[in-house]
Amino acid sequence: MADYYIDKNGKLKKRDKAPKTDNTNSPKTLFQKGAFEDGYQFGDVTNAAVGTVADAGVGFLKGAGRLVEGIVDLGGYGVAGIADLFGADNFADKTRKAMQIDAVGKMTKGIDEELDKYSLLGYYGDAVAEGIGQIGTVILTGGAAAGSLGAVGATALTSGLMGASSMGSGIGEAYQGGATDKEAWAYGAMKGAVDMASEWIFGGLGKGVKALGFGKGLSSIDDVFARKVSGLITKHLGNETAQKLLGNAVEYAIKSGAEGVEEVLAGIGTAYAKKFSYMSKKDIDELIKDENLLEQFIVGSLTSAIAQGGDMFRATKNRTDFVTGHTSSEQKIIDNEVNRIIEERRANGEKVKKSDVYNDVEYSLKKGYIGTDTIESIVGENAYNEYKKASDTEKAETERLKNEISSLEEK
Repeated sequence: MADYYIDKNGKLKKRDKAPKTDNTNSPKTLFQKGAFEDGYQFGDVTNAAVGTVADAGVGFLKGAGRLVEGIVDLGGYGVAGIADLFGADNFADKTRKAMQIDAVGKMTKGIDEELDKYSLLGYYGDAVAEGIGQIGTVILTGGAAAGSLGAVGATALTSGLMGASSMGSGIGEAYQGGATDKEAWAYGAMKGAVDMASEWIFGGLGKGVKALGFGKGLSSIDDVFARKVSGLITKHLGNETAQKLLGNAVEYAIKSGAEGVEEVLAGIGTAYAKKFSYMSKKDIDELIKDENLLEQFIVGSLTSAIAQGGDMFRATKNRTDFVTGHTSSEQKIIDNEVNRIIEERRANGEKVKKSDVYNDVEYSLKKGYIGTDTIESIVGENAYNEYKKASDTEKAETERLKNEISSLEEK
């Protein structure tokens, strides 16, 4: 019955099943237009809902797949290079051609075309779904590795994976553009380095990647900028709840936009990488234009906004700061202790890095290493009691989850 629908007069009519055009040529919007041209019948709404969810799911898997594909491609190009050294030129050429095939796109083409008949997702919707799939894979990989490798090891692992994937896809892109072996490897290396470096400038994806070193503490540019702007806008508001809600909204917007800016910087870096490798004769302005920076900004910002939606919800629910995850009292304690420690160390002639002190104090507060007298002297007895109650509740919930996990493991 998917090929038919009931019209407004209760008659069964055949559905026009022409798939939407290729996203690269269609109007670039978040959602498709005309999804309900036949009216809002139950069948239309159901098909659209199921199709959209399925389309987003496939997009997520494609994003994860492309991350893996880039790494596999890099390995393949490496094998081809070794084969060249041993005179196996025919094998090397076949391997390079195989690596240039869009395996993920080929595998998902059929289901993509079928889902596109019903999905509401447009060009940007599909791109965002893939972006979330890619970064979601990175976060899950880093989270799994953090237990055995620690934060530093997980950071190194995930950074390496992203760089390797970008390098592999870059080499293939260069070959398809007519590059020599030397030019292709040079471009791939520069592209991988550019994409890795841009991740360290901003922490635009929020607390989800803090454990991986991206935006650790308050050292990332957008974290510092978001808190500064938020403070300037909200400092004259008398109501603490309104101050927190508006402040978080400002921080959320800046953090989302920062991921877009990060993509723009990566795009500019990619253009220069092409200029310095296999497109040296092309004007740099034209290369930058070809990177579609506005499009990259939009996709990056939307991806970040969706990825951080859960953090925004929790911050609003718990009345914590969106960037730091702390209540007003907790932040006051941290800021006071950070300033005190910095003053003491500088008075002793020590060189001090504020972000390191901040991270140490934040950790000490979380673990309960800061004394009651110190906390009460900063926030007052009533505020301390509220902080203690919230802290005890969080610890009790953590203990409960640990016990549940232990009982499941015993079974």
